Amino acid sequence: MIFPAQDRSKLGFIGIGAMGLRIAGRLLKQGFPVTVFDRNFAKAKALIESGGIAARSIGLLEKGKIEKLVLSLRSIDADNPDVAEKIRTEADYFARNAERMRYPQFRRQHLFVGSGVIEAGCKTVIGSRLKRSGMFWTVRGANAILALRCCHLNRRFEDYWEGRRAA
Repeated sequence: MIFPAQDRSKLGFIGIGAMGLRIAGRLLKQGFPVTVFDRNFAKAKALIESGGIAARSIGLLEKGKIEKLVLSLRSIDADNPDVAEKIRTEADYFARNAERMRYPQFRRQHLFVGSGVIEAGCKTVIGSRLKRSGMFWTVRGANAILALRCCHLNRRFEDYWEGRRAA
């Protein structure tokens, strides 16, 4: 169903997970003006390229201007207490993690910015370690053996046993 222009409300998405990406994409196809923001610019970029509007703070994040982003978020005057709390939570997140979000600096060093590459790598490595012939793991057992391997490879083997004794 295509809605007439006068019935198209302005919509915004803060945080674009798998579900938000599909919903926002469908709304864009229906002709709704959709403003998008996500901590991971790559997720928002796909919607922007499909006609979505970049939230003002996306540019600040992409340019590495985290402090300005935090000030911008904290200057928003929201009437709804739930919205105000969400904005405060996001602003606090950016303030705490500013040094991890210097994306232009990381890109100049040819580092990956999105988490997709890391997640895929972890999935591959963990899968190859835990899914060998005849192996079956419970979640608890898999977590324990992964913790043990990490401690061993990082030369912190005793830390593993200290943690086990405390549990």
